[in-house]
Amino acid sequence: MRTILVAVEHVWQDLRHGARVFARNPALTAISVISIAFGTGANVAIFSVTDALLLRPLPVKRPSELLTVGSRVLRGTVYQNTASYPDYLDIRDRARSFDGLLAFTYETVGVASRTGDTPRVRFATFVSHNFFSVLGVDLQLGRTFLPHEDGAGGRGAVVVLSDAVWRGEFAADPSVLGRTIRVAGRDFAIVGVAPASFTGLHPYIRESLFLPIGMLPHTIDLRRPDALTARDVRMFTVKGRLGPDVALTGAQAELATIGRDLQRAYPETNTNIALIAQTEFDYKYETRPLDSALIVILTILSMAVLGVACANVAGLLASRAPVRAREMALRLAIGANRARLVRQLVTESLGIAIGGAVGGLAVAHVGIGLLRQIQFPSEIIGLPAFELDRRTLMFSLAVALTTALLVGLGPALQTTRVDLATSLKTTDRGNAAGHRLTGRAVLVAAQVALSLVLLTVAVFSIQVFRRELTAGPGFRTTRIAKVTADAGQARYSDAEAARFFTRVLQEARASAGVRSASLTSAMPMFGFQFAAVLPEGQVLPKGQAGVPVWATSIDDRYFDTMDIPLLAGRAFESTDDGDSTPVAIVNDTLARHYWLDKDPLGKRVRLLEPHGALVDIVGVVKTTTHGYPGELPQEAIYFPYRQRPRGQMVLLAHVDGDDAAFVQPLRDLVRRLDADVPVFDARQWKRSTARA
Repeated sequence: MRTILVAVEHVWQDLRHGARVFARNPALTAISVISIAFGTGANVAIFSVTDALLLRPLPVKRPSELLTVGSRVLRGTVYQNTASYPDYLDIRDRARSFDGLLAFTYETVGVASRTGDTPRVRFATFVSHNFFSVLGVDLQLGRTFLPHEDGAGGRGAVVVLSDAVWRGEFAADPSVLGRTIRVAGRDFAIVGVAPASFTGLHPYIRESLFLPIGMLPHTIDLRRPDALTARDVRMFTVKGRLGPDVALTGAQAELATIGRDLQRAYPETNTNIALIAQTEFDYKYETRPLDSALIVILTILSMAVLGVACANVAGLLASRAPVRAREMALRLAIGANRARLVRQLVTESLGIAIGGAVGGLAVAHVGIGLLRQIQFPSEIIGLPAFELDRRTLMFSLAVALTTALLVGLGPALQTTRVDLATSLKTTDRGNAAGHRLTGRAVLVAAQVALSLVLLTVAVFSIQVFRRELTAGPGFRTTRIAKVTADAGQARYSDAEAARFFTRVLQEARASAGVRSASLTSAMPMFGFQFAAVLPEGQVLPKGQAGVPVWATSIDDRYFDTMDIPLLAGRAFESTDDGDSTPVAIVNDTLARHYWLDKDPLGKRVRLLEPHGALVDIVGVVKTTTHGYPGELPQEAIYFPYRQRPRGQMVLLAHVDGDDAAFVQPLRDLVRRLDADVPVFDARQWKRSTARA
């Protein structure tokens, strides 16, 4: 105990002495603290992003015990980590390494708090009955689901509300239990309310409702009605809680055995399918590659900024070594040991680091505030919460301690490496300083190297932005109004949805001020639809069945509305429907990749899906941006929506005048044709891209 008290007393003495030293050099102190503040602030802000997307534990009890269980294709490149419902049941019943296994999937549904209200699109999580119990989430009101409500007979028309919906739609009424809420045109009895602390299992999805998995085919217009019985429909995420004294390797070994048994029992659907278990971090890292890549890039850059700041401050402190050489020599001469002096100088640097960390928190607060201003152009998804919470503060403290060592240790060793006889002669400091030039040269070299890295990245970023500003994304971005309508939520079949959207198009094109109107299943830069295709005559690497490309269903005037040039062939026609030959249009990136300088018109691609057809290529269009500004050219394929109808489509209108003025009329147009069809993400394109 006495040793600890003596150590604390020494640290306090060193801090006081350092404060006096830096008070006599206010300019050096201010520059050092500001440099460290910007470097620390950048790292803290980026850590808040990393924490929200990758590191933050799930909002459940003992989150470290949860593993994600799913499938991986052997001897291939396809990675899923999802499972079919029959596979989930087999795993749940056979695995002994877990205290419980749950399954869930996300779907959008139309929700109205009472009959007659216009439905709003929300995310619903279809869950197994043990979802909340395995997660260890206690509801704030009511009960969770019962085992028989998992059944596929449609008898479990019950719902658990999220805290946000309970407060927003029902004013936090404690008597809400037993009342009904209308989901996809059907009444569901409210049996529970989730706690406010449970914000969901996905950082981007705003979960509003929790429904039994058994209600999935009775609520959603699934393309596979047998989704709950087919083993090749792998649409469910499975999470399990490890049992006591069970290691990850043990669970993985047991799952491998179960996977091999399923391969033998169901060769048609499970051949080459292995079962794996992953920690939450590994699962997030693999399934969100764009997030992971962004975090790695930002982390490297923020660390480079901190490195430049540390080298700058270390250089300033090293420049004072000749000034303090006499002080160090005197203290060594009267009996102080070098280790004690190094500790004092490092402690002084700790004072600068702490001051910089405090300033860094202010910088990070501003940075996080700017990040919070970023909005998705959608009403049902959003960015996770970026917070200056306890974890971020602990990270800031760790950065401060690391900075103190980086900044102070080198100059401290250099300052205390003195020749007593030379340093005590006040008229002969030049030689002492000369011995220290090597260390300072290293610091300068480090600063130059890191600055060159940052400068290179900055120049590259400027070039990307300049290219985007000059060339644009390849499609029209002004005077475009859009609304998204989901006829599937109103229980339309695919054929009925196609007829409904044809009526919507006719009404929109007849509206005053609308130059052109069209439909698309995915909005550029805000749509994430892919198709696996096999270009005819192409040989792919062993184990790879097809290639993923951007895929969109559009109408015959889409390219005119969005001002996308047609380079060869023809656009779609109104006669390209379900009774005609399947056709597609590809972009020039895909055409050059697979057919080089040959004419792609008349070539075919096979769709890798159940009953996948050969599709004739009838046109080639210019490549546009699909995912994000500055992306490399991506391969894309377009289908006529009458041949591949979808329940959810985006209505685009190229208008005269202010596009914002046309948003509400387009919304009203859809509601006038069918008030049960949910309309969402209604906005003008220019505003949505500016916020993104």
